[in-house]
Amino acid sequence: LVEAIFRQVGYRDGYFEVETPVLEPMSTLPREAFSLLSDTFFVAFDLVDYDAQENVQNVQRVALRPEGTLPICRFLAQQLSQGMELPQRLIYAITCYRNEPIEELDGFKRRQFSQLGVEVIGDPSLEADAQVIKYA
Repeated sequence: LVEAIFRQVGYRDGYFEVETPVLEPMSTLPREAFSLLSDTFFVAFDLVDYDAQENVQNVQRVALRPEGTLPICRFLAQQLSQGMELPQRLIYAITCYRNEPIEELDGFKRRQFSQLGVEVIGDPSLEADAQVIKYA
């Protein structure tokens, strides 16, 4: 219900919904952004590419998306390089995954959780900031 209302308000107010990949190459998750966390924070594994004869072609370390900000920034960078114009009004409703210590898990803190986000990019006005706050 919360996601449905979130989307309804976004669409009504002229926001565009963005979906980002659930798999993140570990190389795109900068250590500086997660410097306080250990490597066990990520739900990570090796993604193996095979050819038709099942010969290994490539192995890449990936993680399930731990949060939404970095993928949204990557999406914007790609779109801007392809001619997207600013300002942009974006929303996202995504599932994120973190390998939280088992003793810290409870009814509210889980390894899989939803993240809703709203972004107004390229509009430095106070009105844009107020709109994002009002949206929240």
